[in-house]
Amino acid sequence: MAIEYQHTYEGLRQLGLVETESSGNFPPRGRVFTLSSEQAHLRYWLYEGQDFFINIHDFDIFEDLSFHFDCDASAGSHTTISIIKEACGDVPSLQRNLESGMVMAYHRRNTSFHGILHAGSKFSSVGLEYKDGFFDQKLSKQYDIKLADIEAALANLNHGQLFPQLLRIADEILLYREDSPMCDFFYETKSKEIVSLILKDYYDKRNALKSKDIVAIENVANMINEHYMMTLSLDFLAGIALMSKSKLKDCFKAHYGMTISEYTQRRRIYVAEHLLMTTDLSIANIAKAVGYKSHSRFSALFQRYQGQVPTEYLAELRQRQRHIQQEKSKKSKNGEYYVEAPL
Repeated sequence: MAIEYQHTYEGLRQLGLVETESSGNFPPRGRVFTLSSEQAHLRYWLYEGQDFFINIHDFDIFEDLSFHFDCDASAGSHTTISIIKEACGDVPSLQRNLESGMVMAYHRRNTSFHGILHAGSKFSSVGLEYKDGFFDQKLSKQYDIKLADIEAALANLNHGQLFPQLLRIADEILLYREDSPMCDFFYETKSKEIVSLILKDYYDKRNALKSKDIVAIENVANMINEHYMMTLSLDFLAGIALMSKSKLKDCFKAHYGMTISEYTQRRRIYVAEHLLMTTDLSIANIAKAVGYKSHSRFSALFQRYQGQVPTEYLAELRQRQRHIQQEKSKKSKNGEYYVEAPL
């Protein structure tokens, strides 16, 4: 099963999703679409404003699920910003893991993203879809912001930094339950606040970091991504960056919003989560595989970033897997079948 990204009501229907009554799980002002298959249960919430859409994705992934965003010049300059609340997957086209807390952005102009959501995981996100003309006409001309700066700021979101301010806005949208004319004002305000924060972050970093420094610390991040299980000393990483240790620490935190240690920990815990979902390795062996000799240290860090210790996470995962199998067996006995989504 593969899902193609869509941002319009008609596009969701073409994928086979069916409009359903809104429930308390989503804001009341908006429309809800659902689709169940053997691979996943998909729930979309979609709201349309004057210059934008806001969407909420709430997926239960039963089997590995591929997704793709394929855009060409005929699609115009539509722009998407996705704030990931919960996920476990990969985006090879960005050379990134798809994980909780990350932010992704792309222009619908000759752009293509391909990725996979891993079996047994949940995917939850809040997305902003800015319609054609919002950036290159309204925002750029009205506020005298260079279009090149806007595109660079959006591209920087795909480099793996944390963005707590955007996660806060995503939470505000998820929890919003008003159903009055003020809803339109609330959503429009949030759509512009997100852009404002992204541009401010870009200009702050551009003023603080030189382009060659950015390239250097991204090389360091790539080294960590590839060799996360090893203990990479600060001296070694500073040698890669051709920087002093203090400058490397300052530049890395300014660019990624976290220390080198936290970046390494997050990478290790992401891999550990994937191994828990896809292998029968013991928790102790998984801890060693991602670079931790101490089981207690691994457990503490896993709880810090995932909200549960590994044993709790694994028990919940197994319970969810058993529930999925029970539901499939029940539907099969009753002569019911999941609807297959189009490939």
